[in-house]
Amino acid sequence: MKQILKLSILLLFFIPLQKVEGQDIIMGSAPLVADIGDSPRYFYDPGGQGYFTPGLDVTMTLRTEAVNAQLYVLFEEFAIGDWDTLWIYDGASVNAPLLGCYSLMNSPGEILASGRDMTFEFHSSNVPIPISPSLRDGWKAQVYAYNSQPLEINYGEWTSVLTCNADFYDAGGPSGYIGAAGPDSSFTEFTSAIGTHIKCEFEGRFQADGVLKIYDGQYNDSTKRLIGQFLAGANGTLPPVPDDTIPTFFSTTNTLCFVYEGAPGDSNKPGWKAHISCVPELLEYDDYNEYNYDNRCPLVISNMPLGDYADAANPEVIVLDILRPVVLLHADVFATGQYTNDYTVKQIPYNENAMLAGYDAGEPHFANTGDEWLAPVNLNLYGPTLRFLFFGQIYDKLYPSSCGIVSFNPHTQGEYCNWNTASYVPTPSPPYANTPYCYANSAYLLYEDVNPNPSSCPQNGNIRTGVVGCFPRRAYVVNYNNMGLFSCCLQGGNMYNTYQMLLYEGSGVIDVYIKHRACCTSWNGGRGVIGLQNKTSSQIVTPPGRDFGTTANPITWSADNEAWRFTPVTPPAEYGELTWYKDTVDEEHILSYSPTAKNQTIAVRPTATTSYISEYKYVDIAGNMMEFRDTTLVLVPEPIDSTGVAVRNADFTVWPNPTHDAVYVKLQSTREMPSAIEVLDLNGRLLFAVPAQETTRVDLSRLSSGFYFLRAAGGKGAAVKIAKR
Repeated sequence: MKQILKLSILLLFFIPLQKVEGQDIIMGSAPLVADIGDSPRYFYDPGGQGYFTPGLDVTMTLRTEAVNAQLYVLFEEFAIGDWDTLWIYDGASVNAPLLGCYSLMNSPGEILASGRDMTFEFHSSNVPIPISPSLRDGWKAQVYAYNSQPLEINYGEWTSVLTCNADFYDAGGPSGYIGAAGPDSSFTEFTSAIGTHIKCEFEGRFQADGVLKIYDGQYNDSTKRLIGQFLAGANGTLPPVPDDTIPTFFSTTNTLCFVYEGAPGDSNKPGWKAHISCVPELLEYDDYNEYNYDNRCPLVISNMPLGDYADAANPEVIVLDILRPVVLLHADVFATGQYTNDYTVKQIPYNENAMLAGYDAGEPHFANTGDEWLAPVNLNLYGPTLRFLFFGQIYDKLYPSSCGIVSFNPHTQGEYCNWNTASYVPTPSPPYANTPYCYANSAYLLYEDVNPNPSSCPQNGNIRTGVVGCFPRRAYVVNYNNMGLFSCCLQGGNMYNTYQMLLYEGSGVIDVYIKHRACCTSWNGGRGVIGLQNKTSSQIVTPPGRDFGTTANPITWSADNEAWRFTPVTPPAEYGELTWYKDTVDEEHILSYSPTAKNQTIAVRPTATTSYISEYKYVDIAGNMMEFRDTTLVLVPEPIDSTGVAVRNADFTVWPNPTHDAVYVKLQSTREMPSAIEVLDLNGRLLFAVPAQETTRVDLSRLSSGFYFLRAAGGKGAAVKIAKR
């Protein structure tokens, strides 16, 4: 009888549970909390889930009594004032070694004690200087006992295992043979806590005669996704995995499920070993649409996410509020991940204005038929060096065809490309009896039978391929613009299809845009497929309803204005360097440096208008040094002294600034009364003037949002920059 093993063995650098068991711990509520176990508990600042009070000096020690365990703390949120400080010590008192001191948005992140104890000392200032409300949130952390000893799990011994640290073996265990022969009902699934993902790394060779199927999702979930099916021996079902190795995979859910269908030869095969761990997040390539950036490629975006001062009309300009002189700046690093061993597919909005290239992009290719391979594309001709990563392999050549396929396997120009898709309809369930679709190691833009010869289809457009965009945001594009369907194009314009594929450098993302696709049901069954297929055909990814179907249940489909994105399943990159600079990019102006690609928030206190520059650098798969920069300008409307108090202009004072409709100008008593107060644009052009009084109201309601200058008529005095929202 199978069992369920539920353990709380948690891996370092893993965000464990959203639902945390145990009573919350409030900083300073007791001098010692000694019952920290392997079930995580929340640890809050002295204010709990509210704001903490000023003038505090509190100390607390956290301890675990678990055997062979170390205390682990993960700070999920951290924001305290400029004059507030948290000290963390590696031991049972403040006399232990100091691990670090933290203030503002400088989060401690993940901290592992060398032993069972960690001590926290917190001071909150009572200095009455206003700050952003965001700097009163305090912190929220999880604490638990960390055990580094992995579980040993043999296939079929347990059905469901809740863990983030395990060594996973075949049924024979670490030293025995697989033994079992033939399919059975066994399975083993590994589940992380909600919100995290399972990582599976195979170690050494995969030696088995059966087929190992890996699913993204729980075994009993009918919607679970087949990641792939793998074998090492040529037993007539699938080609063996390259070098008898299985790549690293991640679950997009919280579970990876393994099903092994054995074979007679397994009685003397040593099987496999894999390590199971957890990762907190996967890279999402569509999270950045709100910024209107090219979200398919690496980038860094600096902005102020908390919205206290951001200018909606220009999000890269922040107007300092002189009453709250601390500004929080955030850098979002969109760094491509390390892995492309697996892909998911998702429908995205169809927007021709947002496409990197139009349907007329690229160099034209002439083809007599829809049954041939076109001229190969040498990516080495495009500098800096252009490479593309596909199912874990790096390629510098691509092989387009006239039948809607881009292959990564070599083909010669004019070579026959099989139009007869009927021979390649997959069987209803794996393992497949032959290659599921015609060509392995290929991206299927839309594999169908077209006729590019204009003598047969007089309304034909053309096939174009090429590289579009600028380094480091380039893409290889394949366009089929108004291509007639074989046997049906003479029926009219509806039988001419238009679609595009973009393969992006750096990220491995592949986009497919379908402007129009009709199917010719009277020829070739009207079949057409969009999808990806790896080198051994052990992995196939297609959008729902956009494949051939099966022999028993064929699919014919048409579409207009439709788009799909194939995204590698990978965590964000943890390599690279993130640096903040003040005004100038050089060593003397570095404000903050992080040797990882993790997003970073800093707090600044400018006394004059300042540019803050975030820079992210890393080496891509082609060996190119990639540098991305983004700048946020913080405008200081009036000079500020070192204490953060506004200094008046020598001629007059302006308030409120920023404003929504009007400002008031009060002349200094020592200044001769000018005839008018002038309003100028940023180029110094006079917009209008208002007769001057001792206190003058200047109506700005007719002006659009932005920045302007005010000065006394005559142009001899200093101007004051104002912001209209």
